Amino acid sequence: MVCSTILAITLSVLCTFLIRGKLHSENENPIMRCYGYLQPCCVGAEPQIITLSAAMALLIGALYTATTIGSEFMPPSMKNGAVHAITDPRISLTEATRIFANRT
Repeated sequence: MVCSTILAITLSVLCTFLIRGKLHSENENPIMRCYGYLQPCCVGAEPQIITLSAAMALLIGALYTATTIGSEFMPPSMKNGAVHAITDPRISLTEATRIFANRT
């Protein structure tokens, strides 16, 4: 985050030095003349009820997903009483082998 902030500030300062002189309007630029980049923005701005409904649906979906993140996933094949292996992810392979060898 810090590096991206520094990069953004550096690039914006460089742009102020590199872009000098008279700035032309968008209509004078042949690429901008077609204004195709503005159309997706205008589509979402017109029907406000649809845009707000879609945003609310995404928010509700995100909140539901956030509440189920802490749950544990167990495949159906392991629900019949097979080994339930939970260890610290920082232990070595030899230590995990020793722990599970002593459990059985």
